[in-house]
Amino acid sequence: MKTTVYIVLSSQDRWWIDVDGRTHGPFQTRDEAIEGVIALVTVFDVSERPEVYAPDKEGHQRRYWPVS
Repeated sequence: MKTTVYIVLSSQDRWWIDVDGRTHGPFQTRDEAIEGVIALVTVFDVSERPEVYAPDKEGHQRRYWPVS
């Protein structure tokens, strides 16, 4: 099964979701972007295994979904 990686990132004081080189957003906060991408992958029937990554409060990338 293919894994699709969703990366939450900050640029120009906004938050964005990057998937396969395409950006989605903007979102006002990091948490809104994380919630937005999790809502997308849970609502839509995706055939790939989704993984959501975002920086934590210290700026280190970590996986937010699925929670291990």
